[in-house]
Amino acid sequence: MKMQYFIAIIETDTEKLDTTTGPRLVKQMAEFKAQIDKIGECAYYQVTDVAALKQFKEDIKRLNP
Repeated sequence: MKMQYFIAIIETDTEKLDTTTGPRLVKQMAEFKAQIDKIGECAYYQVTDVAALKQFKEDIKRLNP
């Protein structure tokens, strides 16, 4: 079986997530996860260490020229 791997980094301005956009985004992410989980694996993580996230993004760019 051949596997494909994807990493998505979603950055949102929490001040712009109101009572409509916030729940809608959560619903869309849950639907996407349910769809992917049928054929693979999908996991979400919330990152609070901004420096670590920045380093991770730099490493991803370096590893995928």
